[in-house]
Amino acid sequence: MATAASDDSKLLLLSSVGPVFCCGLDFMWFIPKLTEDRKREEQPHGRGPQVFVHCLATFPKPLVAAVNGPAVGLGAAILALCDVVWANEKAWIQTPYASTATPPTDAPPTPSR
Repeated sequence: MATAASDDSKLLLLSSVGPVFCCGLDFMWFIPKLTEDRKREEQPHGRGPQVFVHCLATFPKPLVAAVNGPAVGLGAAILALCDVVWANEKAWIQTPYASTATPPTDAPPTPSR
């Protein structure tokens, strides 16, 4: 993202290859990493989502999302940070924080752009 912020492009397009835009964090990968980080008394993985959201929230160029399928959890939350969101007929958005017993801590309470 640092390259995109400093090159001569006019915007940043967020999209995907395949039928899913973004299904958020992969908890089966993420939770063991948090456990390993605690053992080492570091938190690089735990801060990853926060750093990602901060990069989007402070990105100096317009953000455009092309949503071609499900946008779930963090995938849904980042749409609020975009200047433009285009969605096709197969797109749907879900914020399953209550059903997964996880707080939406990485999503900003209001769009900051």
